[in-house]
Amino acid sequence: MSLNIYGSFGKASVDGLNVTIPLKAELSKKQREELLDLQELPIFHLVAEPANVKYEEESTIEDQQTRYHYFQDDKGVWQREEIEQTNLPLDGVPNYEKKSKTITADVVDDFLMSQKFEYDGDFDAKKALVKIADGYDYDEIAKELKTTTTGMLNELNKIRLYFAPFAAAWQEQKAEA
Repeated sequence: MSLNIYGSFGKASVDGLNVTIPLKAELSKKQREELLDLQELPIFHLVAEPANVKYEEESTIEDQQTRYHYFQDDKGVWQREEIEQTNLPLDGVPNYEKKSKTITADVVDDFLMSQKFEYDGDFDAKKALVKIADGYDYDEIAKELKTTTTGMLNELNKIRLYFAPFAAAWQEQKAEA
């Protein structure tokens, strides 16, 4: 049994060996049941990690215009298109610089579960993420996808990294609507 959720912590309190951490999260029925099962166990392993995806975005040095434009085509499929560069490189010096960006993994996962996109790979990220969100055990999901748990997590992280800028554009689009 494992429990994987996105959430945020409130202010923790420590009283001797008792630690109380308020957790704000939307839980599915299965996740609520597993959380209740966990509290009945004499001991469990808890790992909390930042849910951020850090990616790089290229922009022109001169005017800071991004190199790629992310959009939905007429069929609602998300695409990436390179923006035509108007500045010529001088003496082999690149016109682009990479800037580090961060987006939360839950936004990327929501994008991957709800949007249409094309990806050159055999791994079904949407299926994995939906099962994770529903509270299924990672080992069960990996077995169903005919991979290892580590392989599944590596593929998910690779896909999250690739689609992070798509998800950022999707998030901006939703905010403007």
